[in-house]
Amino acid sequence: MFNPVVIEKGLQARFAQAMQQFYAAREIAPGLMQTALEVPSTGAYEKLGWLGSLPGVQQWLGERNAKELKDYDYTIKNKDWEASVIINENDWDDDQTGSFSVVPAMLAKRIMSHPEKLVSELVINGDSELAYDGVPFFSAATGVRTITNLLTGTGTALANLKADLISALGAMAKFTDDNGEIMNIQGNVIYCPINLKPDFESLVFSTADPTASGGVNTYNPFNGKFVVIGDARLDADDINDWYLFATNEIVKPFVYQLRQKARPSMEKANLTKQWVFGADYRGNGGYGIPHLGIKVTNT
Repeated sequence: MFNPVVIEKGLQARFAQAMQQFYAAREIAPGLMQTALEVPSTGAYEKLGWLGSLPGVQQWLGERNAKELKDYDYTIKNKDWEASVIINENDWDDDQTGSFSVVPAMLAKRIMSHPEKLVSELVINGDSELAYDGVPFFSAATGVRTITNLLTGTGTALANLKADLISALGAMAKFTDDNGEIMNIQGNVIYCPINLKPDFESLVFSTADPTASGGVNTYNPFNGKFVVIGDARLDADDINDWYLFATNEIVKPFVYQLRQKARPSMEKANLTKQWVFGADYRGNGGYGIPHLGIKVTNT
């Protein structure tokens, strides 16, 4: 017999259990979320003007030479997100296999994978959507932006990827802050289309240099220093472009802002035998520090 109170409690308990499992799995293998700084939110939006550069360290002579943080008017507005399924009372009563027990886990997986989708969209749209300084996140140097993190690649053959990775690493290390100081940022995450993932994995996971002639006894300086993340969403955008990110800094290339964690609920559709079981959360993604990301484009 369909008992909505008992069923809702059971579904909510399974949902909570599934969310805990997904959180634990993300701690072990964060995937693309390692490129995003998670910040708590207490309102409808958060102003993140502090993303501007901090003052450098200098010799203390006399009074402190304090520098006021630049007042960048960069805000991330929280949005409501939900995933839900329809449960029919008759279907529940007729269920002999317990198949409805997978519904909470399915919703939890959808909810937990959604922040990664937000970050992926930020990456894909990064050459047009604006960062905190009012310039597209991936951009050549402008009057406001002093660095160029939008580079032109030489191709997608293995040797080209190696040469372009070296160029991207060198460019990122030489990025300067607003005071003109070199930041020595070390890129460690390669985000690429599935189309390019095998070559990048060969390039950075092989003990020997895979581009060297005969290569068995050659040294590979990239070995063990990178995480490679392949994403079919990038293939759908452009199969030849790829990205280098630095995730070992206190801040990150992107921001994931969480206002309210996912919460499940079940409601009945009026005058029907249909119930909607779903989960919703509030939050959003935004851009962090452009110095921590490089896009390499290939025609």
